[in-house]
Amino acid sequence: MKTIGIVILNYKNWQDTLRCLDSVLFVNNSRNIQIYIIDNQSENESVDRISEYLIGIGELFVVYPSTERLPNKNKINIITSNNNGGFAAGNNIGITQALLNENEYIFILNNDTLLYNNTIEFLMSAINDNVVLTTPLVENKDGNISKGSARKRPLKYDILFRKGLFSFLFPNNYLIKNHYYNISKIIAYN
Repeated sequence: MKTIGIVILNYKNWQDTLRCLDSVLFVNNSRNIQIYIIDNQSENESVDRISEYLIGIGELFVVYPSTERLPNKNKINIITSNNNGGFAAGNNIGITQALLNENEYIFILNNDTLLYNNTIEFLMSAINDNVVLTTPLVENKDGNISKGSARKRPLKYDILFRKGLFSFLFPNNYLIKNHYYNISKIIAYN
């Protein structure tokens, strides 16, 4: 069975990280997964709280610094970073460890998200020789699809129109503001 490395970045928000972890562990437990929780130099009790929670539910885990790069088969890895380099740098720590552990797929998951029952299976079913990257639609707390999950691919003139002089001269122009797909069309495609 193919392994999936799930990377979750935590920064001073262990409460959301625990809810996210719950959805991964209890809702999506049919896949062979390794979880990498990267604590991005929170300087609060995040690592302790996450560790206490995992002990409480009987999950085995290991805590180690981001400077330690050793292959392992731990289901849950809490990696502490001694430098907060931001979102990309924190995720890269987890991705690097997941690749070192020979995970065949990487799933970057924001710590303030929750997964539905079949999220991982649905995404995995879309991967084939022609599709190597998938992403789910994201729902807001009110159940509506987040506009951010339906952004168009930037065109070469987008910076000029959306961020340049034209955006200031014509702030209400539809062409300048329209950088999202029609969400109802996307939902129709499932």
